[in-house]
Amino acid sequence: MKRLLILIPTAAVLMLTAQTGHAGMAVGADAKLGILTDKSEDSTGLGFGFDLKLGYNADVLFLVVQPEAMFSMMHFDGDDDPHNSGNIVRGMIGGLVGIDLGLMPFIYAHMGFGRFNRDEPIDASESGFTYDVGLGLDLTILPILNLGVSFGFSHLAAEDDATWIDMGVHASLVF
Repeated sequence: MKRLLILIPTAAVLMLTAQTGHAGMAVGADAKLGILTDKSEDSTGLGFGFDLKLGYNADVLFLVVQPEAMFSMMHFDGDDDPHNSGNIVRGMIGGLVGIDLGLMPFIYAHMGFGRFNRDEPIDASESGFTYDVGLGLDLTILPILNLGVSFGFSHLAAEDDATWIDMGVHASLVF
């Protein structure tokens, strides 16, 4: 009898939790504005780019965990400093963790491999380890559609490192 008093409430909590959980594939895209932090005084260091993400969204009650793979591209226009001009292409894995109450604050982190194809010197390319970290805020528009904003810090460790902050808007579909 004593075991039943423990078993029944435990089973009820587990069943309620399982019914409120949701899991599924997540596909997302970000549009971003970037600012190089290690630019020369002659350069604005402004850039623009995008991220494409594919992941698995799992949530239990209010906690959301989303491991994901990401392809990222950022173009910086070096103005008078062509050394800070070019495309950064990255492939990374990582994810996000958030608290979903309809409006979801989250943190994210990714790591992987990147390449900076600099405009000057001609055809100069540098490759290396890359990572990003940041935070964001999503709004659930429909049960499968989230729209949001994010702010982050990115780094590419190459022969001549590149570091930038970025901010952007994004949309994701969860199936």
